[in-house]
Amino acid sequence: MGGHKFNSKILKCIGKQFKTKKELWAFGITVDRNYKKKVDYIVLMDVGVSGPEVVTRERLDRGFIFRVVKIFKAKSFLVSRMAYILEAVDSNKFKGNEVLVDLTGKISDRNYGLDESIYSFENSVR
Repeated sequence: MGGHKFNSKILKCIGKQFKTKKELWAFGITVDRNYKKKVDYIVLMDVGVSGPEVVTRERLDRGFIFRVVKIFKAKSFLVSRMAYILEAVDSNKFKGNEVLVDLTGKISDRNYGLDESIYSFENSVR
């Protein structure tokens, strides 16, 4: 995304597949200043959140399999955020929306930065 240059370690995450170990929430988020009911992206989380920017919420069953297709990196004065943008494997779920899952660890971890209590590494597909 944008003009970010990523090192090869980060790019190796593209194509990795993961499975959810427990039920999660999929929150549809709007970035519209007036909080239009339009989903700009979806975030997967294991805890519930609310607020005017949350347009939709849906429970996601344990065992949901996804593939990393892009890397999102945002850095500002106060916040640095890195997330994977993913797509469902063997499903049209979330088709047409960017789905993000935040990294909680380092990409060099054995689970590629994803929380091992929530996600399990399945395999790589290129």
